[in-house]
This record gives sequence, structure tokens and C-alpha cells, in this order.
Amino acid sequence: MAHLHHTFQFCPESAACEQIQPGRKLVCSVDAGWKSLLIRSFESPGTVETFETKPSPDQFVVLVAKGTVELDCFSNGLWRRASYRPGVGGLTAGFNSNRLRWRSIRASLFETIHIHIPHELLTAVEEEHQRCGYAFRQESPDTLVFADPVIYELALSLKEAVRLGAPDLYAESAAQFLAVRLLSVQSPWGTPPLQLKGAGIADRRLKRVLEFMQSEYMNPLTLDQLGKEAGVSRFHFVRLFKEK
Repeated sequence: MAHLHHTFQFCPESAACEQIQPGRKLVCSVDAGWKSLLIRSFESPGTVETFETKPSPDQFVVLVAKGTVELDCFSNGLWRRASYRPGVGGLTAGFNSNRLRWRSIRASLFETIHIHIPHELLTAVEEEHQRCGYAFRQESPDTLVFADPVIYELALSLKEAVRLGAPDLYAESAAQFLAVRLLSVQSPWGTPPLQLKGAGIADRRLKRVLEFMQSEYMNPLTLDQLGKEAGVSRFHFVRLFKEK
């Protein structure tokens, strides 16, 4: 990710999410002067009736740090239930909101860690994923149940870093790692593709385009569609094949 020299910042909408968050705020990275990543922890009441989260352009990660809770999320006309324990939580894609309710199982209070990853950073990482020539799911990570020990340990470390007053440089590095980790889990990198000699397009990308053309041979195809399969613009796609 060495080419990501731009400094990305979380959106104001993410900072405003705490206004409707039930419970007491324990830690907030804004207090440490962080702008590259927003992390907060909350001590929440054991039982919470239905409430709607605020949408934000940023990717949202929530993890339980203490306690066990049964959480319901309303989606497509139905309530779906998930059991959360330390290390388990959920992912919400940018611009999405959730209608939630929960009940703590073993204690009257439980603690959660909330992380907002800048939307522009996630987009840049997505573009790098495509540029490298890997198959890629276009949707940003969004799931009711999520568990990744690596991200959980990093979340705990970030919480402690805020408490100790670590600089924003720490947050910037962590944000890039989180974005790459989330997308790598969702769309594994696999083995790096080989490059065709004399061509600027990866072997795996070309194979993916050819497979796509075979599967869609009955339908009219556009250069935009083929470029999307290759992970490049239609203009780049045409130029590369002319060179080839």
C-alpha cells in the first residue's frame, strides 16, 4: 500500500453517531487528536429497545469487548438475531444504517468498541485490489456477525493507544491495515498474478475477461463491462489490448 500517500480522514457524520448511541462513552480518539481513524468505546445498558443508528459514509466496525449480548437487527421485514461475545461484532458498509435492539445475557452492562474507517481510504484500497488483478466483490463489508481475532486484538490496542495519547500517525497506519484486512478477508488476495510478457494487463485479469465473455456470449457486451472485469477503465482496457 505504499502508494497511498494521501491522508484520509473520517467523516463528520461518523463523529455524530454517538449522539444516539445508548450508554456511556469511555474512550474517544478525538480526544487524542486523531483524524485518520475514529475509535470509541461505550459501556451500554443490558437492555435496549429499538433504535436506529445514524448512517455515515465511513465503514463501521463494532466489536464486543466485555459481556455477552443477544442482538436483533431488522432487515427486509424481519428481525434477525445474533449472539455477541468478546471478539464478535458486526460490520456496516458506508451510508447504511441499522435498526437494532439487544439484551445482555450475563451482566447488566457490556462494553463495545466502535471503529469508523474513512470511506475514501476504503475506496483507495478497493482500487488497489482491482489494480493488482484479483477477483473482487464490489460491495463494502456489511454483515450482522463478524469475528476476526487479528482485528479484535488491534481494536484493543487502538483503545489503549488512545488512552496513552498516541499520535495520529499511529491511527493512520492502523486505518490502512484495517482497510486492507477487511477487504482481504472478504476477497482473498490469493497468489499474485503473472504478467503477460509485453503487456500491461495481468494474466488472471485476461482470463477473467475471457471467461466473462464466454458466459455472456448471448448478451451484448460493452467496453465498460469488459474493463470492469479486468479492473481497469475502458480506455485503459482498449490501450492495453492494442499494445498486446
